Amino acid sequence: MEKVRRVSLRFYEDGDENKTGQVISLNSGKDFGMATDLQGLGFSLAASYSQIGNRFVLNDKKINQDPISFNIYLKTYKRYKELADYIKWADYKVTLHYDIELDGTVKDFRRDMLISNVGKTEKVNKYLCIPIQLIPLSFWYDYKADARLSISNSDEYVQYEFDNDSDFDCEIQFKVYGGSFNNFEFKIVSSNDEFAEKIYQMKNITISSSEVLEYSSKDNEFYIRKVLTSAGNTQITDLLKSEYLDFNNENILKIPARKNSILMFKASNISSKLNVVLETKKFWVSV
Repeated sequence: MEKVRRVSLRFYEDGDENKTGQVISLNSGKDFGMATDLQGLGFSLAASYSQIGNRFVLNDKKINQDPISFNIYLKTYKRYKELADYIKWADYKVTLHYDIELDGTVKDFRRDMLISNVGKTEKVNKYLCIPIQLIPLSFWYDYKADARLSISNSDEYVQYEFDNDSDFDCEIQFKVYGGSFNNFEFKIVSSNDEFAEKIYQMKNITISSSEVLEYSSKDNEFYIRKVLTSAGNTQITDLLKSEYLDFNNENILKIPARKNSILMFKASNISSKLNVVLETKKFWVSV
């Protein structure tokens, strides 16, 4: 069997990445199993054209949702049952981890997938061969908590520099908590060939010291909300409403692709120091 770069699968309960996760490594006989013969790691385009005279003019193009497939070799039938149980527990969704070395550093790239097909053979040479096919639900991304910032009671912005060297605008999630505040402002200033500025401003509401301001510009999960958790109960107030937003601003912000940007945060009437936990995902067509 030919060994591939490091591969693992991360399952989340009910397919929800905010719930409990379980990772299985697929890199050697000492791991859960071993993955070989990966196919579909590149990309292909679908395009439409119009003929104008002796030329074909490109009208539109998009990246295909090409499946990824590979074989998993397992030593026991018990391991196959464990794999099948993980898949059902995670509602047939999985995050594929693909670790590769770039410039002397191992990078952990991830891709959200739907498990569309799982095969099963009898044992051959002490191994079960499990052909598996995955349908992409995202492009490749890296994921990490980029920063923990603090905001004091000041009119000055807290700044965070970010280089988005990926293929797409970078989605953002952050939480703000610690003290009460209002008049919160978040903006992105980017420069390349031209100057650009994007702004979100909260209005007509105060976040108390027991509440958390949560913000997300994920394509499948837009929200701006305040969250109160007390005695095991969670109360959520949706702030994506006209009374809380200035619609002259963009409000749902992403960090522009292939640009250096500065993320800026500010709040007023702060009762005590605020904590900002910032998370981002950079996306690539292929890695």
